Amino acid sequence: ERLAEELQANSAYDVHVFSTYTDFHDAPGTLRRYSWRGVNVWAVNIPEVNMNYANEDMRETFKRVLDLVSPRLVHFHCIQTMGMDMCLECIEREIPYFVTIHDGWWNCARQFLVDKGGRYCGDKASTCSMCKARCGIKNSDFFRKRHLAQFILGNAEKVYTPSHYFSDLIQRNFP
Repeated sequence: ERLAEELQANSAYDVHVFSTYTDFHDAPGTLRRYSWRGVNVWAVNIPEVNMNYANEDMRETFKRVLDLVSPRLVHFHCIQTMGMDMCLECIEREIPYFVTIHDGWWNCARQFLVDKGGRYCGDKASTCSMCKARCGIKNSDFFRKRHLAQFILGNAEKVYTPSHYFSDLIQRNFP
């Protein structure tokens, strides 16, 4: 919120935020548009949180907003409930984008780099055998997500992390 507010107030950019909301009275996928402190917000109803890395429905909604907004730049931050497919739309349209990574979602099916027993797994590069043994992740799911994440992060203008720790984690898993 703070970043959007600062950019809107102090830059040449017209800021739009694409986000989610939860309302069990609205149909899934309902798109709301409103203004928050001078920032345009486009919010999609997701009554059930989905941590999948792929979400074609969200990509379709994101495409509609891109058609209306025609951005010169996109910043992806905290997209774990929306999926990586939106980034593919920027690649197809040749819209430059940045990604902020502040948790393990890009690398881990469980988001916070802990296995089913609550043990930390982020101290080394993740492998399909480690993820299968510790969390029951299928090899095919591991490789699909890893390949897509590598492609998206590799095409980003810049990948931001909040700490040296996360920079090292990303470098270990996405060299």
